[in-house]
Amino acid sequence: MKTLLCVAGLALCASAAAAQDFYDTTVLRTVNLDFHSANWWSLLQANYASQTNILADMTVAGVTYPNVGVRIRGNTSYTALPVGSQKVSLNIDVNFVDDDQTVMGFKNLNFNNAFTDPTFCREVVYSNLLAQWIPNGRANHIVLTLEGQNWGVYANIQQYDKTLLKQHFDNEDGLRIKMPNNPNGPGLQYFGTSPSSYSQYEIKDPGGFADPFQPLIAVCQAVSTTPPASWQTIDQVFAIDPSTWTVALENLCADDDSYINKGADFVAYRNPIDGRMHLHQTDGNEAFKVATWSATHNFGATSKPFLSNVLAAAELRQRYFAHMRTILPLLDWAHLGPIFETHKALIDSAVQADPKKLYSYTSFVNNFTTTVNLGGGGPFGGNVLGLKQYVDQRRALLLANVELNAPAPVITNVQASTNQAGVTIYITAQIAGPVVPVATARLFYQPALTGPWTRVPMSDNGTAGDGAAGDGVYGAALPFTLTPGQRVPYYVGASSANSFSSTTFEPKRTEIAPNWIEAPAPPSNGDVIFNEVLARNQTVLADEMGQFEDYVELYNRSSATVDLSGMYMTDNLLTPTEWQIPAGTLLPAGSTILFWADEDLTDGPLHADFKLSSTGETVALFGTDGATLIASLTFGPQEIDVATGSLFDGANQAYSLLDPTPNASNQPVCGFVQYDHLNPFAHTLSLSASGSASVGTTVTIQLAGAPALATALLAWGTAADYTPFESGVLLVVPNLAVIPFGADATGTVTWPVGVPDLPALAGLRFHLQGAVPGTGLAALSNGLEVVLCP
Repeated sequence: MKTLLCVAGLALCASAAAAQDFYDTTVLRTVNLDFHSANWWSLLQANYASQTNILADMTVAGVTYPNVGVRIRGNTSYTALPVGSQKVSLNIDVNFVDDDQTVMGFKNLNFNNAFTDPTFCREVVYSNLLAQWIPNGRANHIVLTLEGQNWGVYANIQQYDKTLLKQHFDNEDGLRIKMPNNPNGPGLQYFGTSPSSYSQYEIKDPGGFADPFQPLIAVCQAVSTTPPASWQTIDQVFAIDPSTWTVALENLCADDDSYINKGADFVAYRNPIDGRMHLHQTDGNEAFKVATWSATHNFGATSKPFLSNVLAAAELRQRYFAHMRTILPLLDWAHLGPIFETHKALIDSAVQADPKKLYSYTSFVNNFTTTVNLGGGGPFGGNVLGLKQYVDQRRALLLANVELNAPAPVITNVQASTNQAGVTIYITAQIAGPVVPVATARLFYQPALTGPWTRVPMSDNGTAGDGAAGDGVYGAALPFTLTPGQRVPYYVGASSANSFSSTTFEPKRTEIAPNWIEAPAPPSNGDVIFNEVLARNQTVLADEMGQFEDYVELYNRSSATVDLSGMYMTDNLLTPTEWQIPAGTLLPAGSTILFWADEDLTDGPLHADFKLSSTGETVALFGTDGATLIASLTFGPQEIDVATGSLFDGANQAYSLLDPTPNASNQPVCGFVQYDHLNPFAHTLSLSASGSASVGTTVTIQLAGAPALATALLAWGTAADYTPFESGVLLVVPNLAVIPFGADATGTVTWPVGVPDLPALAGLRFHLQGAVPGTGLAALSNGLEVVLCP
């Protein structure tokens, strides 16, 4: 995440190399495998059935990773290959011998052969589309070489493993199940109490259960046999709303290998925090092909009880249609066309040169827009609809669905009356028909992050914190008050008074990305402060075991050593003695100390017995009496490899730190710091720079994400700020200048700046922030700090 900065006037700048992302869609890397055995090809084939790895050394971007495990993967993508084809899909276990070995943070890789997809792009685009909405692997393309021989273009698909789960759940160690390909899959049907009746399911991680089939059986029983009217009972063991997103996306993209179509080719994860199982997608190479599915494809199939039983509840059916209505705009060639064309342009020459490709280059070119014939017969031959044809035809079919396109309410201005602890909090929202009157409005919230969601009605009667009666503002009081540091997720739903009770929600992603209320924790006024915390550590720093775990960093801002022995650290203010710091733990003056928040007490003395929540929470340090609060830090939803902490060592105000500095000062001697407010998801503007932070150099500042041809502003000052506004958070004291610029047709401002060759400028510190007036939450960018280098 390193990019950035520059300044004008005296002109300054700074930069850093961008962190490598193995699934960067703008990069076409070559991956080479050199096998340890001379008969590697025959071994790969012989080991297919047993899924046994053979050893190889893998080279990516000039770095060689020794002793990786390689095997052929896939079902029909291998067994139905044309006779003599060597275009096999491969599974790579990077940590096969060395458990700590990763490639850019990833241990398990899938290289897929684009079986039945002449464009090579269906699974890549489908995977990335889903990853924007639900827990799902990302994807890009690679060129694969084996023993230096060109094996051509492959889809590089992120595996559904603990690395992925850690990005979306507070605990990645839960029960993980896969239902492999099966045209007539079990689909979470209940087959009785015997585990042998569920042998089609593969247990990928038992999640600590002696018999991991028992929680699966409990879910199947609930989903299959509980009456739809009692769906809230099902929701206690099966996460209905997040799983509804999965089947809605599968339907939109007509994923043939899916729960919604086969009752198979899906994965499920039981979140150990709340005990609910989530339904997720896997195997997406058959998406974007069949345009004729109805909006309720297989809702009548009793072999898929989540569709036929659970979503038969009228309220849940409309929740499904609400999610479909939200994602339907994605199914537009004006949106998807440029994405597919960008991938096509990136791999075009590599496809031409691919000696192993399954289909002709002409088919590759044509299938983006027109139907092509794969040749041969059976289910894996015949015609494949062009991508543009699919998008246009499926969009037209769904737009013709009366229930899907019935008018639903419009919800805006969802907000909490306060975030203070110990007082009544009202949630309000502006809700309009606008075509059909509003029938019902509800507030959904999760009172305890370890329990189910609940709901209360919202009213427009003037007594629910909603202002005047009948003014279109609906309100509801949370039926409890918050404690300091407590966080509660919430969202609002409303239904129309039409025959369908058409429903909408705000925020749109409901349980997956709700709003949050955070009651502030008491400020840290002592000598020790939380200087930096990282809750989604993927590549920043590994612990002694080579694992990228959560961490917290303390800083001593006094002039004397502080003895931390016997103090307590916790991520729950209601249990202040959650973990005791070992004896002999000293923190010298002006220094930092790092603790791993990973629940792995056997890994070392500085490993705490709690994990950080990627959705945000409060961490606190208590005295040896277990009652005196010494320091605390409250943080919100976290991005991968983005920390929360002090911009200046020991300062109370916390920011999102896009360039974490574990076990080091947060104040560079020279260079840059990219920082943001505590919810970096809330804006789309991104300020960056390329060049050097040294005097006598030229750098280029870039502000991206603005509306096309908009007027943008660059605020320049000598200090950071943290002042919330409706349009974002002001992160700069603009006491030097505010400079207007015009964005180009892509919404980008580019500004080359020269830094005078004056040694006296070295050490000067500046702050920058971009803005676009009148664009709502996207109006203010991240902040940039730069310290000029000699």
